[in-house]
Amino acid sequence: MRQVIVSLLLTASIACNKPTTETGGPTTPGTTPSGPEDADNDGVNAGDDCDDADPNVFPGATEVCNDVDDDCDGDPDDGLIRDYWADDDGDSYGGGAPTATCAPDAGWVDRGGDCDDGAATVYPEAPELCDSVDNDCDSEVDEDQQLWFVDVDGDGYGIDGTEVLACEAPPGTSPAGGDCDDNNDAVSPGAPELCDDFDVDEDCDGLVDGDDPSTALETLTEVWPDADRDGYGEAGAASSLVCDVEPTQATNADDCDDALGSVNPIAIERCNTVDDDCDGTVDEDPADGTPYYADTDADGYGDPDVFVMSCASPVGYVARGDDCDDADPEVTSCGPVDIDRSGSYTGTLYGVLTELSFGVTDTCNVPFNTFTVDEAATPQIRGNATCVVEFTIFGVSFTETKTVLISGSIVADPDIEGSLVVDGISEPYTGSFTGPDTLYAPMTGEFDISGFTVTFDGYYSVSR
Repeated sequence: MRQVIVSLLLTASIACNKPTTETGGPTTPGTTPSGPEDADNDGVNAGDDCDDADPNVFPGATEVCNDVDDDCDGDPDDGLIRDYWADDDGDSYGGGAPTATCAPDAGWVDRGGDCDDGAATVYPEAPELCDSVDNDCDSEVDEDQQLWFVDVDGDGYGIDGTEVLACEAPPGTSPAGGDCDDNNDAVSPGAPELCDDFDVDEDCDGLVDGDDPSTALETLTEVWPDADRDGYGEAGAASSLVCDVEPTQATNADDCDDALGSVNPIAIERCNTVDDDCDGTVDEDPADGTPYYADTDADGYGDPDVFVMSCASPVGYVARGDDCDDADPEVTSCGPVDIDRSGSYTGTLYGVLTELSFGVTDTCNVPFNTFTVDEAATPQIRGNATCVVEFTIFGVSFTETKTVLISGSIVADPDIEGSLVVDGISEPYTGSFTGPDTLYAPMTGEFDISGFTVTFDGYYSVSR
């Protein structure tokens, strides 16, 4: 009892000695407080303090989370209360309705929006998985799926219209479409365009071969214009790259006169003041030239074994070649020399073919399959060659293979006469042996090819 009385006296003494102002705030030491009492000694008089029994509660106090109006503004825990959600799956996002508090229980988080709080892989901003679940809570399921195209040939491209939507590639599919031939793995939008014999659109862009600017350069052929269609392009002309070589194009630029089909590097040189074989020399060693014989002793008669073919007599050569001793000018003609012409010959059949109605041309320039001379046989001269003839009229190509038959006889050595036969149509020709082992004959004819009347203007030249 005595202790209680002493305690009350001490409390009363402290309260009476605390200097205050009329507003309840602390007074300056040595001054006398006035106004209402400040029971909790927090420096605020009871009239302004919303709880004068708690020294931690007064206007201006720091609000703490204790369900108490610490700063006396009429709003307990103001500024501290937030929404919290229960996070049952521990993914840091809660689901369901939020609870407003400043002291959440364990397992509550300040982020909501979890559309499945029983699955830790489901929450806003979660990576979308291909599992038929809305993992990222955006109301879309498996939105990372993509289109897959049926790819029969396995080239990485499928056919448009066969696509399916899936997260992972179904068997036999590819992620890209646009394949224009799904049975050929060399054809797809990613394949290189190539020159081919069947005009295949390898890269599926609607353009084929030479019409496609992306055609692989290594498959293109460099060509030059070949106006006379003799297989040799115009020297000095600009070249181009193509897939298909046309009849008016050649893979070389060796023709010194592309207006004449009879002039090219393999043509036979003739007496015509033209450089037929494009070697830079005119009328040298002509096939239709005259043999001139060396006349060493200048007696007007030449050595039959020493001769040249020429369009005119060279110095030191003469037209007669029957001198049996060309070292003795007293010995002149020894009579005619009999030459055995029999044997196997090789050479070329050449001719320019012109279709009369439309004026289109082609060239036959081929070696003989066989060519023989047998003075004991009838006919004495036999030969055949295979000529492939090509024409393009109104965009339509005509191609035929013709066997050209040659026959003839030696009428008076060195002169011959015979026939050129194509498909049973025979045309006569004359020619001559231009040396002991050479035979030349110009030929013309008119034949039917693919229903069109075609003229042949050319020659053959052979030697044994």
